[in-house]
Amino acid sequence: PAIWLLPTDQDKTLPEIDIFEVIGSDPATVYMVNHFSTTKKTQSNSKTYYLPAYSTFHTYVVEWDENEIRWYVDDELIFTSTNGMPDEPMYLLINFAIGGNWPGSPNSLTPFPLSFDIDYVKVYAKKGG
Repeated sequence: PAIWLLPTDQDKTLPEIDIFEVIGSDPATVYMVNHFSTTKKTQSNSKTYYLPAYSTFHTYVVEWDENEIRWYVDDELIFTSTNGMPDEPMYLLINFAIGGNWPGSPNSLTPFPLSFDIDYVKVYAKKGG
């Protein structure tokens, strides 16, 4: 499962802000990533966070302003990125993907059925922008 942001300009694939990404075979590890491009290559700033009680509800927050992106889990600041700051409108995606290049296709060890339970989603904007 993943919660992430992509540019509203459909011709662009970057920047990308991964608020929350988890691989099903390792549900206690949360990936938080800021993907961006420079004139030379694609770059990322990231943090991997171990979530002790992964089977209970948690609150994931991203605060994004012109200077930095801050990731919180359950009101605790986990990671800050200050490089490659997006300066464009982005939209929110929430998906529950199975398979793909990362982590690979499901196999006989993949536990089914699976679920991605979301209690609520809130989006806020600062006054004035």
